[in-house]
Amino acid sequence: MSPYLSYLLAIVLGYLLGSFPTGYIAGRLFGQVDVRKVGSGRTGGTNVLRSAGRTAAIVTILGDILKGMLAVIVARLIWGNDSQVVEMAAALAGFFAVFGHNYSIFLNFKGGAGTMTGGGALLALHPWMIPLVGIVPAVMTYIVRMSSVGSLLVSSIALLLGSVMAWYDVIPDASLFFLAPFFLLSWYAHRPNISRLIAGTERRIGDKSKA
Repeated sequence: MSPYLSYLLAIVLGYLLGSFPTGYIAGRLFGQVDVRKVGSGRTGGTNVLRSAGRTAAIVTILGDILKGMLAVIVARLIWGNDSQVVEMAAALAGFFAVFGHNYSIFLNFKGGAGTMTGGGALLALHPWMIPLVGIVPAVMTYIVRMSSVGSLLVSSIALLLGSVMAWYDVIPDASLFFLAPFFLLSWYAHRPNISRLIAGTERRIGDKSKA
């Protein structure tokens, strides 16, 4: 199989797995609400928590992490015997799982901001990076009670750390095809949050969503 065909298939695989509308389904099942019509309109864990409750949010977060993990794991299972293709295929599948989560084909190309799905992909790509990437965002999120701050830090630290690790050949250069676009997409998706952070009006974790 041509490497380019392998990469295309990995992109489709990641996108379809990422598109699975975990938050929408959890909101309907546990909160009897369409999370797209309340709060931020996103299907990620924070808006689900505000609009549909804790159980729905937990299901959403776990499901979104699993989507990212599965995209990478399945790609490695399919192309694991081809050392020249597998790392790039895994990185592309991981990123497009995030893209699919943000722009789900099942939700008219709407979705979330991709942090948990990206975290799941990173967990499957390089599990040892998770504590290094996650500790500062977790502490900052706890302090300021704003999930957007943690999300922006996750993608930023992941790219910074990954770039250094790739430079020193600790991780394959192909991993940057996940880390760099994940960073860009995360910051793009959080544009409204960044505006509210600058204005001092960003919502805090625990605030209720308004229809």
